[in-house]
Amino acid sequence: MTLPVTEYRPLNRRQLEELRGYVALSTTIGRVALFLVGVGIVSLLSWSFARQVTPRVGQWWPLVPLAFGGWLFRVSGGWTGGPEFRRRVKEDIVGGVAAVRRVSAVDAIEIEEVEDEGPSYFILTSDGQTLYIGFQELDRHKSRGFPWTEFEIVEAPNSGTFFSLKKIGGKLQPSLVRSQLPWDEMKQIGFDKRYRVLDVEFAKLKEQARAAKSR
Repeated sequence: MTLPVTEYRPLNRRQLEELRGYVALSTTIGRVALFLVGVGIVSLLSWSFARQVTPRVGQWWPLVPLAFGGWLFRVSGGWTGGPEFRRRVKEDIVGGVAAVRRVSAVDAIEIEEVEDEGPSYFILTSDGQTLYIGFQELDRHKSRGFPWTEFEIVEAPNSGTFFSLKKIGGKLQPSLVRSQLPWDEMKQIGFDKRYRVLDVEFAKLKEQARAAKSR
């Protein structure tokens, strides 16, 4: 499930620069440098350890940085989103437009913030969808009255790179404030996006919020 695109707008300079940053040569060089530093540190530690043990054990020390290097090479591919993400970013750059998704909100449940991870909300849209939105920078929008009765989510259409929230309507006072979500619920929602359309009725979330509050 996803929010429909309301319109497409030309990328502004800041948005275009952000996308270019994901696929820039400097980003690739930085990833390679971190990889080499990581392997170098492990190699040094392995060599130092090998000097302190018996020669029979110490002779195997090169296997440690080799194994670590293989693992790190595999993991490092995702440091900048992975090849598929970068391919989509390039498509966004060529396309030259941002996708705008307008949300009309009629109700909201505020979720208590966990340390400094930022506020989060369940939002009921005017067409009956349940939207979860939460990220660290949302605190800045909360200080401006978020959630709002109407707002826009602006992002890249192919890569999903989040650009901004834009205020359209007035402040929407959450009808409930619930305790932080259990770990298993957060895993179901996912951590890879700033917002997500949930396949659950808002009324059910309200019941759960009241139950959590009464404990």
